[in-house]
Amino acid sequence: MAQTTKYTLAEALQQKMAEKPFDKITVSDIAGACNVNRMTFYYHFKDITSLVDWILEGYTDRMYREDAIPEDWQDAYLQIYRVLQENKDFVLSIYSSATSHDQVEHHLYELTYKMIYNYIAKEADGMQVRDSDKAFIANFYKYAFTGFVLDWLKNEMKDDPKDLVNRINVLIYGDFKRALYKYRYDQPVASVVRSHNSTAY
Repeated sequence: MAQTTKYTLAEALQQKMAEKPFDKITVSDIAGACNVNRMTFYYHFKDITSLVDWILEGYTDRMYREDAIPEDWQDAYLQIYRVLQENKDFVLSIYSSATSHDQVEHHLYELTYKMIYNYIAKEADGMQVRDSDKAFIANFYKYAFTGFVLDWLKNEMKDDPKDLVNRINVLIYGDFKRALYKYRYDQPVASVVRSHNSTAY
């Protein structure tokens, strides 16, 4: 029952967003659209920001169910664009909001990190690479990948995501594997590279 009410409140928020700017919507607006009182809203969510977080987390859950994770990073990355496109009006309205702009960025950084880390973990199979180094590589690429998504949002999703993903693939093809090799601690060559880099400056 609680989950049903949450979905109803989420639908009411998106309905109201078609009628007025997001920053002008109140808890009373959302509750009224559901024919419930404000206390019902506050029973499920602290405020409208927490409702938005819940909706965005739902996108992440949909993309990262165990049976839905694509084998390669290109398909996984393209899936992020597709889910955003499917919810275009909501996402663009939130992203252009003064109060929830950062929420979109936060969820995208988190989502992109998971995508890249999952792929790096698979690429590292058979290599002895510390988890902290895998995380470092994923964090490094997270900023570039998320940056492209944010620019795409600023341009109101006008560009073709498939073309963008293909161009990124050409640019970084093989880079994940090469990065992992440099962090291997079971290969003398990799150790020499790291030792040289640590004393280069």
